Amino acid sequence: MSGNSQNYILASSSQEVLTNQATFREPENIGNGGMGLVNTGSIIANASGNLLINVSGMNFNNTGTVEANGATLTLKVGCDFPHQR
Repeated sequence: MSGNSQNYILASSSQEVLTNQATFREPENIGNGGMGLVNTGSIIANASGNLLINVSGMNFNNTGTVEANGATLTLKVGCDFPHQR
């Protein structure tokens, strides 16, 4: 993905959970408030834009890397963080 404000990773149902084991670069919005996220890979924002991780209370588990280099990272989660780095 490129640093575009229209880069969304969405689910068709709030019951879905995205499991990331790879590397996402330059997503703008992950979840849009409507899915869970399990990250064991990397989610990296290198653009001058924003990275919004906005997942539902379905599940959020991060044992990988979530980072912003030259970007703004915002986390909105409908549950507690089981793992933080």
